[in-house]
Amino acid sequence: MNNVVGPAAVRREEVKSLRIPDNASIFTSERVALDLALDIVWHSTCKNLLYFQTLSLSCLLAMQNLQPESGYVMKFLKNYTALMNIGKTILLCWIPGHIGIRGNQQVDEVVKIAIHSSISAVNYPPSDFCHDVTALCYKLWQADWDQSVGSKLHSVKSHLRYYSVSSLSCQDAVVLRRLRIGHTRLSLLYLLS
Repeated sequence: MNNVVGPAAVRREEVKSLRIPDNASIFTSERVALDLALDIVWHSTCKNLLYFQTLSLSCLLAMQNLQPESGYVMKFLKNYTALMNIGKTILLCWIPGHIGIRGNQQVDEVVKIAIHSSISAVNYPPSDFCHDVTALCYKLWQADWDQSVGSKLHSVKSHLRYYSVSSLSCQDAVVLRRLRIGHTRLSLLYLLS
């Protein structure tokens, strides 16, 4: 249940929540929560100053820097501007933590209910699939590698994983990799003569 995502927005007695696909990123969840908050404001009769308190510094920075995460940030800004144009005053405020924030327990309760509901159809960026695609590729690669049990290289490295040598020059990285698998001039000298 750790990967279940359920963004929510609460304003007094108004509550909105969803369960979004489990492979959605935290950024996507936070963005959807801000969209839910905008929806609450849109249907609200209040025109006073409205505070959006969010834990999502990344969403606020993306909006400030106009980073269009596949258009989602731009959509939020368009809706935000539309609300401002009809006289709603909204202040976006980042809070660095939950503790002591009025309404936080209510949001947490709403999220707990949302994560047990059915998954809503929410558009989210393809970048949210990167982790799952990478894990699947490694799984398929390992399964293919496990079929080559008789290989000398398989005995050296039976479990595949990423091995970073980014701090080395290209030539040093090649030398290190050849040493690890036993492909050196010394070990293959009998074949070369």
